[in-house]
Amino acid sequence: MKKTLLIVCLILSSISLLAQDGKRVNIGLSIGPSIDWISPKTDNYERDGIGIGLRYGVPVDINFTHGSNYYFSTGIKFEHIGGKMNFPFIYNEKEVALNRKYTAMFLSIPTGIKLKTPTFGSMVFAGNFGFLHGLKLNGKFIDTWVDENGNNVMQNKKEEYENCAFFKESIYVGLGAEYIIQEDFRASFYINYAYTITNFFNKKAINPTTNLREKGNPGAVEFVFGIHF
Repeated sequence: MKKTLLIVCLILSSISLLAQDGKRVNIGLSIGPSIDWISPKTDNYERDGIGIGLRYGVPVDINFTHGSNYYFSTGIKFEHIGGKMNFPFIYNEKEVALNRKYTAMFLSIPTGIKLKTPTFGSMVFAGNFGFLHGLKLNGKFIDTWVDENGNNVMQNKKEEYENCAFFKESIYVGLGAEYIIQEDFRASFYINYAYTITNFFNKKAINPTTNLREKGNPGAVEFVFGIHF
């Protein structure tokens, strides 16, 4: 956690220095829900529904050109992601069809490109794409299964999950619009599709029932509301 706080402080310090460059740098605040899932890559694993996530952070758009249409996007972003999977598992010496809901929190740093249109009245339209480089802050899970009597059984509370990968690399692409409130003060809304190209699980994640290594790739549709100044 101390290392994470140090990383956040360094990033915020860099953002503060960039902000001194005036109109070439736009800083903002963003927040929004997401629809999350995990696509399994392990035999006998199935995706079992979606989860509702949350994203929030400090986006930074840096204009390296003489115009106002091309930006490099970065900043810091906290991602609460998750998903559900169904797979065989042994409970009380009996194999059951286990439904496991995963949740994890990542600190991510975007590196991408944002392309903006000329102004139409008070509106600007934009597209963005790039990468998200994430570091895990925590991971949890909760299990549900059907016992031999046909009853649904659920854990009482979420437990810490140690087999979530520490690092994730994602790609994202999306479209959005910005409403000019006054000069450089804007409100925005973006819809992004994000897909994690690295495994959600680390090398220690092995199903004790099948002895197969667990593999899965998170995906999400993000709804991002923001203000920029």
